[in-house]
Amino acid sequence: MSYRWLYGVLVLLISLPGWGQSSSAVATFSSIVGDVAVLRADGKQITATLRTQLYLNDRVEVRRNSKAVVLFYSGKEVQAPGSKSLRINSEDGSKSVLTSISKMLQQAIWGKEKSRQVAGATRYIDPQNHSQIYIRYPVETKVKSPRPAISWVDPQFQAGQEYQVAIESSVSGYKYQFSVFGDTMTDFPADAPSLTSNDFYIVQVSTRPGRTSIPGHFSIIHPDELGFLDTDMASLRQLCDGDTLSPRYDLLCAALYWDYGLMQDAEKAMLRYISKKPDTPYLHWMLSNLYRAMGRNQASTRHKKIGDQLAGLE
Repeated sequence: MSYRWLYGVLVLLISLPGWGQSSSAVATFSSIVGDVAVLRADGKQITATLRTQLYLNDRVEVRRNSKAVVLFYSGKEVQAPGSKSLRINSEDGSKSVLTSISKMLQQAIWGKEKSRQVAGATRYIDPQNHSQIYIRYPVETKVKSPRPAISWVDPQFQAGQEYQVAIESSVSGYKYQFSVFGDTMTDFPADAPSLTSNDFYIVQVSTRPGRTSIPGHFSIIHPDELGFLDTDMASLRQLCDGDTLSPRYDLLCAALYWDYGLMQDAEKAMLRYISKKPDTPYLHWMLSNLYRAMGRNQASTRHKKIGDQLAGLE
């Protein structure tokens, strides 16, 4: 039997771009100074930028008087040695006991679609409409409490302004409305019927007279999911050696909360990270993608621009 056909197939495969390279990226760069290159597993060499993704068996080549820090999607950062090469290997890229966090972190940085998103970015905030009320929270998110706090933004806010807050279900017949005076945030009324985890809700705020907010969509996280979240958080603390004040912990918390659809918790974790390391481009890109998913387009554009400027892309 002749195996000449098999030899031909192997030659064809080896000649394809990316042959020998993992199909999924495991890392990127958090900082680059000077001349840094990436040698792919297939032999192709490219100039590294802060938008370069790294795969197993890639080599990071740091030239003389240059520096680079690699961010693995496990949240671990590794300084690439100067005038030497750093091989991207499976040991550094797969230590995370929460593999879904690594995948979610990659998606969050690069703006991939989120599979567990509650409703998607179904609203558009018009930056030219200076009278538009919009819900700040809860919107396009899951929430932990069946009695969530509600906040909104009103460009025409005046002292003593009366608002009507209306919550209704898009599944069941739940409807509840209450008044708020002189404020743009409120706790959920103690005498209101509780919200449940097997429903989807729409919240709107209106004034008297006449202006009504864009609807915000949210749901209550299921108690079973909260149990899974507690388990995942314990694993995350173990992964970070109990250091809950580290930027790495904040970064992985952001990815974990986003994976559970808890967008406000993800936002808070990202802002904690930025307060510690404000010059990190990928965190601003993450925040931009989060705000875009929540329909907060101005904030999304602002943080993308900050990230691009920090990365030298503008």
